[in-house]
Amino acid sequence: MKFLTNRLIANGAQLGLQTVRSCSCRGLAVTCVFASCVIATHADSFEAGLNLYRTGDCLAASKLLKEAVASNPAANLPLGQCYVETRAYDDAVEPLLASLKSFPSDTRALRLLVFAYSRLKKIDEANNVVHSYLVQHPESLDAKVESGRLQLASGDKENAAITFQSILDQSPDFPPALLGLGLVASANQKWQDAVQYLVHATQIAPGVPAIYSALGDAYARQGKCDQAIGPYKQAFDLMPSNFAAAKALAKCYAEAGKEEEVARVLRSATLEEARDTEATEMVVLALKSDPKALGEYLRDVIELNPENVVARKRRAEALETSHNMDEAEAEYLEILKLEKDNPDPVTCYKLGSIKEAKNSLEDAHRYYEIAARAPTATADMHLSLARINLAMKHAPDAQTELSKVGDPANQTPEFRLMQLEVYVQTSQFDSAAALANDYLAQHPNDAKALGLAAQSAGKQQRYEDQVGFLERLVGVSPEDKDARYRLVRLYIAHAELKKDDRTLELLSNFVSRKEVDPEGYLCLANLYGRNKDTASAKAFYDLGFSYMPTPVPAKFAWAYTSYAKFLEGQGNLDDALVSQMRAVEVDPNNENAQYNLGVIYLKRRQFEDAEQVLGKLQAMNSDLAVLLEDDVRKTPHKVKTGAQ
Repeated sequence: MKFLTNRLIANGAQLGLQTVRSCSCRGLAVTCVFASCVIATHADSFEAGLNLYRTGDCLAASKLLKEAVASNPAANLPLGQCYVETRAYDDAVEPLLASLKSFPSDTRALRLLVFAYSRLKKIDEANNVVHSYLVQHPESLDAKVESGRLQLASGDKENAAITFQSILDQSPDFPPALLGLGLVASANQKWQDAVQYLVHATQIAPGVPAIYSALGDAYARQGKCDQAIGPYKQAFDLMPSNFAAAKALAKCYAEAGKEEEVARVLRSATLEEARDTEATEMVVLALKSDPKALGEYLRDVIELNPENVVARKRRAEALETSHNMDEAEAEYLEILKLEKDNPDPVTCYKLGSIKEAKNSLEDAHRYYEIAARAPTATADMHLSLARINLAMKHAPDAQTELSKVGDPANQTPEFRLMQLEVYVQTSQFDSAAALANDYLAQHPNDAKALGLAAQSAGKQQRYEDQVGFLERLVGVSPEDKDARYRLVRLYIAHAELKKDDRTLELLSNFVSRKEVDPEGYLCLANLYGRNKDTASAKAFYDLGFSYMPTPVPAKFAWAYTSYAKFLEGQGNLDDALVSQMRAVEVDPNNENAQYNLGVIYLKRRQFEDAEQVLGKLQAMNSDLAVLLEDDVRKTPHKVKTGAQ
């Protein structure tokens, strides 16, 4: 996408007796507007600079024209023009002053100079140069017009009107003065007078875009976009490179629902448009049904102006919609760099969502927290931070975020599920049971709620209730291996439930459908061992352990304990001890594994080792410590427990 540099500078620069269309020098936009073109030198640098200017390459042209000014004062005007077009206003001042000094009767430099000073907010300097020029050229209508424009720009509408009227008294049909009075009338909201002046001006100077733009503004500011479209379109057709006219026309097209026209008159591939975030939003809406064109437009805008946050946000959202999450993440990170002093909570929330989807919990937590701490934080932001806190086992922090959700209308099923999980993680089991029953009455097949209800029941040793919830969970999610094996392990651990047949049913068909399923093999091994089928038990234990992942997950501690008991039943205390020590190694916080290790030590008469295990259980405040202590007391040796 090429940056079009040869753009007319302002509405004021578009007025004069001649226009670009009447000038043979196409590239010298402002230079050619007001008078015939000046190509009056044979200097190589000057000619080469002008040629580059005509092609629109102001950056390269300015280098050559700067070389030419030393020997040819005529180079100052196009050099100043190039600087203005490339927004190098400070650099434009010197050559424009030099041009005005060399060619005082040529007001083009004066107009550009006033424009440059205005952009630099040096209004005093602009007024001084106009005043000085009028002292030497008191009859200059162009200089008087510039004086009136400066008065109007400073808010002095009364004197601006006097100035423009004095020009008309001198030259009744001078278009810039008619435009000036039209602008004053618009500023005073005297719409009828404004339209009258501006229509008269178009009749006298039908090729001047600025007049049509002002007429369109007069209609648009009255809320009459339907009437504004005509003059705006005329201004745009006369000068498509005038972004201000294009944007004004696009706004009226947008109001009329003409999205194709919005996209046509904008999308100018210019830095000026790329810097205008309002225009970006208009094009985004216009191209919403054409994702490919929208993507290309946003890429081009960002290439021209990397600091256009709106373009970056819309591109990131489009990438999310197309599930291109890596590029979306990169775009949001660039946005945060631009917003480092005041990060947008929505941007942080979006980044948190992407990080959460990638299971990067720490990063997700960091971005969600920034979003949730913002004054404009939404219920979703608090819920997301609560969800991450729960995933990281920070239940109290999750409860804090849930308390900020506020309005009961925001207490969605997700909210209630998270509250249930908070109760379970913080051991508020009575509250968990009450909330689970209430929630499941409304959502009987909610898998997560059933799993949490089962977990709560298990913590309260309500095993029959736990079994009921897990059976329902397996029914709802028959392919959920974790739920199925939770139920199997529960049946295995509680022989009093007498569910061996059901356990075998849960395992047999399910395990046979899995290519490698160490947990299923080990559950079957335990079941066969309990039913005295030692050969099948040994075969499945060997098979299960052969497929054990590395490192061994803590959840498999029960399997090593199960195997130790199987070996113990075979009278093999040595190997049983090895397996039980492995169970403790896999999960040192597993109370059942520690207790069974202590029991094996006692059977092997390793009393001091048993007492060390007892000390660990006591430090864990485990109920199993009492059972092991009773076993230790019954042994024929001197007890050294802290309980004595």
